[in-house]
Amino acid sequence: MGADLMVMLGILFATIIIPGPDMLLISKYSLSRDPKAALFCNIGISIGVIIHMALALIGLAAVMAAGGWVYKIFKLAGALYVMYLGLQSFRAGGSLKKIDKRIKPDYKKAFRQGLLTNLLNVKVMIFMLVIFTQVIDPAYSLAQKLVFAAILVTSAFLFWAGFTFFIRRPKVYKHLKKSEQHINMVFGALLILFGLLLAVSP
Repeated sequence: MGADLMVMLGILFATIIIPGPDMLLISKYSLSRDPKAALFCNIGISIGVIIHMALALIGLAAVMAAGGWVYKIFKLAGALYVMYLGLQSFRAGGSLKKIDKRIKPDYKKAFRQGLLTNLLNVKVMIFMLVIFTQVIDPAYSLAQKLVFAAILVTSAFLFWAGFTFFIRRPKVYKHLKKSEQHINMVFGALLILFGLLLAVSP
């Protein structure tokens, strides 16, 4: 069990450090005036992960990943949502700084975006399917699998919390904040690109 746990965590961190929609969203909210927005986004992402794990454990993820119209609709919905977020960020440009000074951060929006971005990502669904069918021994009891699941979601949450803490360090935050307009546009372009790649992926 210990060996499987180390392999699972190794795959998790090797995957999580690759820039993707989750990282871009966390970065965006970490740069906002109130870092609590990043926390709510992180919570939304974590709940998305929990739902994906539940689908993998009960076998629905395998059915969806097998293809068919359900998988195609799910993938297209995720791609369109990510591109929508990208378009919003790209068009906003440097306006986030001005909005932050006048309007209280929308924690519900941060939570919702984190949840939907993760939940509609078929790559996360397939990742969880691989973890719970190939990395973790299927012979393990449900209780043991739930322990793996708890460790996985906790590790991911702590990683993103640490990522936010790093961005909020005064020197890092000050440097990134100066380039906020360009960062928003780059984030937007990357999210649109991720959405397009997701839409055309098999």
